[in-house]
Amino acid sequence: MAQPYIEVDTDFRATDDMALAHWQRFLIKVLAVAACVALAVYFWQRTPWPEILPIKQVQISGLFERLSPADLEAKAANAIRGGFITVSVAGIKRELMQDEWISEVAVRRVWPDSLLIYVTEHEPVALWGSSGLISNEAAVFSPPQESFPPGLPLLNGPGGSEAAVLEKYGRLKTELARRGMEIDTFTLTQRRA
Repeated sequence: MAQPYIEVDTDFRATDDMALAHWQRFLIKVLAVAACVALAVYFWQRTPWPEILPIKQVQISGLFERLSPADLEAKAANAIRGGFITVSVAGIKRELMQDEWISEVAVRRVWPDSLLIYVTEHEPVALWGSSGLISNEAAVFSPPQESFPPGLPLLNGPGGSEAAVLEKYGRLKTELARRGMEIDTFTLTQRRA
């Protein structure tokens, strides 16, 4: 019977060259990707975004009793730094939240050149202590006293008891309203009595 012909390659040089070529191709690909990323970062930093995509419109929405949409729009416009891509939404929110009457602010970019800002006002339920108001969400806030609405009852309580005071006040107010009575002052003591 005839023996099968088997050729044994004793020259490993070809496989070494293939491995080297593989690593060279891999290195070239990595360097190409790094160069593309570096160019992208360079052009991103050098591009004058405010001139390319400026903010042209600021729209304020919400239910306003004490705040003026025009004043809020002016405050937001003063806080805008940069264009559509680079504007700091958090910075605008921070600027608007400095007004004590504001409970919440949501800022959204609207393509291609607008900002939509939704503002929620505090709804005062009562005076809190000697210098603040308490909202329907048990948040204590201190706007200028000349902006306090007239006729609010006075609530007092130890620090951290705002929600408990408001809840007890609400229950008592409902019960007394059935009898035709109102609460002028409600105080929760340190002993929670």
